[in-house]
Amino acid sequence: MPTRKQRRRQQKLRRHDYEEVWVDEQGHELDAPPAVATPEPGRQAKDAGRASKPAPRRDARGRPVREIQPPSWQRVLKRALIFLPIMYLVISLTSKNLSVAGRVLNALILALMLIPTMYFMDRVAYRTYQKRIGRDPQPRAKR
Repeated sequence: MPTRKQRRRQQKLRRHDYEEVWVDEQGHELDAPPAVATPEPGRQAKDAGRASKPAPRRDARGRPVREIQPPSWQRVLKRALIFLPIMYLVISLTSKNLSVAGRVLNALILALMLIPTMYFMDRVAYRTYQKRIGRDPQPRAKR
């Protein structure tokens, strides 16, 4: 037998997404939203001076869409520096017959191949994001 809390939760899940339910401190459902606390008078003056942020875009499920930054080599190089020691450790564990210099050289070669690949993936993700939000990606320059 489900508890009262479990039954209320199940009923809430069966409702439509657009319907909101308010529950008071005792666990009773309310029809109208609870009264909103009025802000302090000095606080209103401070808030009026600030520019309000626009509401974030939402996807089909109502979650905010994560904004994807344009690709940059600087961000890719930082990421590659994070992966370099990890690649060295993996090479050290898998190739015990290599010298330390050979392991470092292997890790550097892998990192050099990883950098353009990560930039390409960032570029693909950014263009996909631009299409999803309705902006056309930057057109390619004609040769």
